[in-house]
Amino acid sequence: MTLTRDTWCEPYSAGMPGPVLDSEFRPDTTLFGRDAAIDAINAQLREAAKSHAEILAVDGEAGIGKTALCEHAARVAEADGFRVLRAVAVQGESGFQLAVLSQILRPLREVFGELPPRLRAIARGAVGLDDAASPDVHALAVATLGCLAAAAERQSLLVVIDDAQWIDLTSGAVLGFALRRLYADSVAILLAGRSYPRALDGPWPRLHLTPLQASDASRLLAEVRPDLGPFPPSVLADLLAATAGNPLLLRELAPRLDASTVRGAAQLPDPLPLGEKGRASFGAVIAALPLPTRRALGVVALSGGQPQLIGPVLARMRFATTDLTPARDAGLITSGPQPAFTHPLRRAAAADALSEATRRSIHSVLAELTPESNPERRAWHLDAGGATAVVVAEAMEEAAQDIARHAGQAAAAAVWERSAELTSEPVLRERRMLRAATARTLTADYASAERLVTELLDHPISRAVEAEATVLRCQLAMWTRKTDAFADMKVWRDRIEPFDPSAACRITIVAAAMQQNHGALEMAHALSADARRLSARAPAGIAKIAAMSAVYTGLLARGAAATDRITDLVSVEEVVALSAAHPGVFASPAHAAQWQESFDFAQRLSDRLIADARAGQAIGVLPEMLLVQAEISWWTGDWPRARAAAAEGLTLAEQTGQLGMVGFARAVDAAMSASVGRRADCEANAYAAITAFADRAGSPVRQYALRALGLLELGDGNAAAAADHLESAYELALNDGLMQPTVVPILGDLAEAHIRAGNLDRAAQIIRELGNAVERSGSRWAAAVLQRCRALFAPDAADAEDQLLASLDLLAGPTLLPFEYARTQLVLGQVLRRRRRNTEARALLRGAAITFRRLGATAWLATVDSERRAAGDRNTARSGDGSPAFAALLTPQQLQVCLLVAAGATNREAATALFLSPKTVDYHLRRSFTILGIRSRVALARLFAQESTSE
Repeated sequence: MTLTRDTWCEPYSAGMPGPVLDSEFRPDTTLFGRDAAIDAINAQLREAAKSHAEILAVDGEAGIGKTALCEHAARVAEADGFRVLRAVAVQGESGFQLAVLSQILRPLREVFGELPPRLRAIARGAVGLDDAASPDVHALAVATLGCLAAAAERQSLLVVIDDAQWIDLTSGAVLGFALRRLYADSVAILLAGRSYPRALDGPWPRLHLTPLQASDASRLLAEVRPDLGPFPPSVLADLLAATAGNPLLLRELAPRLDASTVRGAAQLPDPLPLGEKGRASFGAVIAALPLPTRRALGVVALSGGQPQLIGPVLARMRFATTDLTPARDAGLITSGPQPAFTHPLRRAAAADALSEATRRSIHSVLAELTPESNPERRAWHLDAGGATAVVVAEAMEEAAQDIARHAGQAAAAAVWERSAELTSEPVLRERRMLRAATARTLTADYASAERLVTELLDHPISRAVEAEATVLRCQLAMWTRKTDAFADMKVWRDRIEPFDPSAACRITIVAAAMQQNHGALEMAHALSADARRLSARAPAGIAKIAAMSAVYTGLLARGAAATDRITDLVSVEEVVALSAAHPGVFASPAHAAQWQESFDFAQRLSDRLIADARAGQAIGVLPEMLLVQAEISWWTGDWPRARAAAAEGLTLAEQTGQLGMVGFARAVDAAMSASVGRRADCEANAYAAITAFADRAGSPVRQYALRALGLLELGDGNAAAAADHLESAYELALNDGLMQPTVVPILGDLAEAHIRAGNLDRAAQIIRELGNAVERSGSRWAAAVLQRCRALFAPDAADAEDQLLASLDLLAGPTLLPFEYARTQLVLGQVLRRRRRNTEARALLRGAAITFRRLGATAWLATVDSERRAAGDRNTARSGDGSPAFAALLTPQQLQVCLLVAAGATNREAATALFLSPKTVDYHLRRSFTILGIRSRVALARLFAQESTSE
C-alpha cells in the first residue's frame, strides 16, 4: 500500500465521529497540505524495506499534524507488512526514566533471548521483568540496538515516537545512540515533536510542518462541514488568523460554526473561543462534559504510563467505567478497557480541568495501586498526592536506587535531589544530597553538582560526608577548568587529612591531574609524590593509584630515567581489578607503559581493558582506551588496527558527548592519516583539534595535531612546511616542560625537517636537545632516532654508517618499531648509494619498501622507490613491494569488522563488540570481501595473517 493524499490523518474532535483507530480506518477522508511529508514517509518506508535503515524527524507546533502523520505512517507500514512499534512521550512523565524506551522494548520481549546474556538482563530490567544490575546508559543503548536489529530480522520494523519533546533523559540518550548505529537494517524510525532534545537532534532529515494555506484550509473545512458550502474568503481569512492555520484547531472550531456566520449574515465571535494556541478550545470541550466524566477522564490523564491501573482506580474511587462514554463519544479517548487520549493536548486539558482536591485523590490512589516493581512512579504519585515529606522522601530514595540499577546514575540524579529536598533529618539529608551531587557529576551537569556541593559544605555536616563532598568539589574544579580553585585545594586537603587520609590522597591526585592538564608538569609531579606519601595511610587500591599517578606525571616532568617503571608497580591483572572500582585509572598505566616503551605490557593491558569494556558495554570508557590502543598499534606497526581504533575512538567520543576526548581523538586520527598520506583527513582533523583547544589547557592536544601536520609534510617532501609545524609543537612542549620524548615524538622529525630544508644551524641545536632528552629519558627509541639524525646531519662523515647501524640495533629489528626501522633503512640506503655501494643500498632500500608497503605509508614508499631506481634497482614493480597495503582499501568501519572476524568472531560477536547490528556487520563484511577479492572468512583470516607477518 502506498501512502496517498486520500487517506485520513487529522484526528476528529468534539461533535464529530470518534477517533480513527485500527478498527475504524477511514480512507475516504483527506490529509491536506502535507504532500512533502507524505512523500518523505513513502520514501522512508521503501528504503527500510530494502534493508537501508531510515530515520525521519517531523516537527511543528501542537495540532499541526504530527500525531496524524504518525498514525498515517503506522497504517501504511502495517499494510506493507511492517511491524509497528508506537511510543508517546508525555509531559508529566518526562521525569520517569525509561518511560518511552519501555514502550518500545516491551513488545519486543520475544527477541530478548537472542541477545548476549548481559544485554538480555539489561533489556529485561528495562521493562521490569528482572532486577538487573546498574547498566551504563550506553550498554542499555546497545541492548536496544540489539532488540531492534533482531526484530527487524524477522519482519521490517517501523518505530514511531510522538511528542519527542517530552522524552525522558535516559530514553533520549539511549535512542540517540542506538539510532545513529542503525545502517543495514530493515528499520524505519519516525520522530515527531515540537522540538528535540540534543540526543535526538541527529544527522537525519528533519521536516518542519507549516500552517495550512487558504486553499488547503478551505478543503479541510469543506470535508468537516460539507453542509455549510464554500467558506467566503473573508470568513476563511478570519478563521486562518484565529487558528494560525493549525489543522487540528480548525477541526475543533468548525463544528461550532453556524450557517449564518459562514454566509456572512452574522459576525464571527470576537474573540473566537480559542486561547493561546487553542488551549481554550480544548478546555471548552472538557468543560462541556458531565462532572462524573471529567473526573473519570482525569484518572485516564493522570495514570500516564500505567493504563492497566485505570480500571482499578476508577473502581477504588467509585467512578463508573460508563462515565467515560461521553468522552469516548466526543472523540477524546479511544475505545477498549485501557483508553488513551487521541491527542496530547486533550490529555493536558483533562488534567487541567480537575480540582486540586480531586487531582490529589487520584494521585493517592495511583500511588497505592502502583506495583512495588515500579517505585519511581509510586514515589511521584505520593509526592503529587500530598503524602507527608518523610514518606515521599523515603519513597524517592527507594526509587533513585531502583533507577540507578535500571537506568544508571544519570537518570537517578533528579530523584535523589528531590529526596534530599524533602528530608529534614540532617544526617540523612546530607547523605542524600551527596548522592544527588555525585549523580549530577556523572551526568556532566556540573552546575547542579556544584550547587549541591556548595550547599553541603556551607553548613555543618558529618566528617565522612565532608570528605567525600570535598573530593567531589576538587573533581568539579578540574573538569570545569577552574584554575583559581587550585590554591584552595591545599587548604581543603590539609583540613581533611587528619580524619580521612584516603580522601586527602585523592584530592592531591586530582590537583596533580589539574596541574598536568594546564601544562604545569613539575608541579603535577610534586603533587603526585605528595599523594604517594598520603597513600601510606590509605587503602591498598588508593595507594596503587597514587603510585601510578606518580609514574605518569614523572614521565612528563622528569623523563623515564628518573621515574619508576609502571611494570614494576602493577600487573595487568591488578590494573584490571582497580579499573573496575576506579574507572579513572583506565588509561594512565597503559599510556605510561607505552611511553616507557614497554609495548608488550601496554598492548596486553589495553587489549584486556577494551575487551572487558566491550563485554560490559561500558562505552563511556572506550574512547580514551581505543586512542591509547591506536597509539600503541602505530608504534608497533599494526597500522590497520591503529587506524580502526582511532576512527572508532573518535566516533564514540562524539556519540557519547565527550568533547574533550573528541579533540584528542581528532589529533590521534590526524597522525594516523599523516602516516599513510591521507592529506585531506589529516588536515581536517588536525586543524579541528587545534581550533577546539586554542587555550593553554589544550596544549597536549595541539602538540599531537601539529606533530601530525609536520609528519604529513615530511613524508611528502615539504621539509620547510614540516619544520614550521614541528617548531610550533616544540614551542608548546617547551612551555609545558615536557621531558619525555616518546609522549609527543617531535624532536627527531624536527631535526630531520631542518636538515632536509637546509637549516643546519637550527638542526644542530635540535640534535643537541635530542641528545639531552635521551639522557633524561633513557629511551631506546630516542637514542635510535638521535643516531639517525646525526647521520643525516653529516652523511659523509666516517662514522655515519656506524651511527645508522647502531640505530637499527637499538630499534631491535623491523618487527618491533617497523616504521622507524624502515626510516633508518632508507637513510642508510641513501648514505650507501652516495658512497657508490649500490648493491648494499638496494638490499636496504628493498627492505624499507616492503615495510612501507605493508604499513600503507605511500609517501614514504614513493621516496624509497625513487632511491631504489637511483641505486640501479629496476624491479620495484616486479617484486610487488610497491603495491599498496590491502587494509588501505577498506573504510575504518570495514576494517574494524574485518579485524574481529579475522580473529575468529562471529557476525553477532562482532556486532556486540562494535555496537552495531549483525546485519550491518554482514553488510560491511560482504563489501570487504568484494573489495579484497576473497570469498570466505578463512581467506580473510589468511590475508590478515599474511599481512601481519610479512617482512
